[in-house]
Amino acid sequence: SPRPTASGAPPRRPAVDPPPEPPGRPAPDRGSGRSSPEPRSGAAPPRGRCPARP
Repeated sequence: SPRPTASGAPPRRPAVDPPPEPPGRPAPDRGSGRSSPEPRSGAAPPRGRCPARP
């Protein structure tokens, strides 16, 4: 069983994979070098194209 640290803080799990970003928050675009200010809804739009907005 995990043991508490000397500082008394609860033991932290080893970082394996970062948790998925919560919806509605800007997520870094891997490989594009910029952050998307729009929330992701499942799949990202095609690169180089902008979805039509009403």
